[in-house]
Amino acid sequence: MQLKHKKIRKLAKGFFLANKNVYSPSVNRVNKAAENAYRSRRLKKRDFRSLWITQTGAALKMHGMKYSRFVHAARVSDISLNRKVLAQLAITEPFSFQAVVETVKATGAKLLEAVPARKPRRTAAERRYARIAQAAEGSSAELQAQLHAAADTANQR
Repeated sequence: MQLKHKKIRKLAKGFFLANKNVYSPSVNRVNKAAENAYRSRRLKKRDFRSLWITQTGAALKMHGMKYSRFVHAARVSDISLNRKVLAQLAITEPFSFQAVVETVKATGAKLLEAVPARKPRRTAAERRYARIAQAAEGSSAELQAQLHAAADTANQR
């Protein structure tokens, strides 16, 4: 970023020591300040999103619901309130927020009952045991021994 001396001096007002009145250090400081401002504009969005999630989660805890389950149920039941609005409702309009939570609980629960439950994820030992068992079907005694060894390691954990 190329700026003239007057602009650099104007932008460097308030900086510490020579950074405010000597040209070359003030150029570096002004450029660094511009980089930090650019980065922080993006970080601010991230910080606010995190704040809204925390505020909404705290309010949902009072209603006996977890944030992740609420968001999923709201998405399933086509309630499209963004995080900022939910946080503001939770703080300024607790009765309105309670109505939203009750609506999500009622409609989301009905829709989530229709979704089949996921199978629990198998451990590595269980997968290894299944693989050996599949290979050992109608096979030699050596594979049977491997199968029993894999079963023993799965049971020890």
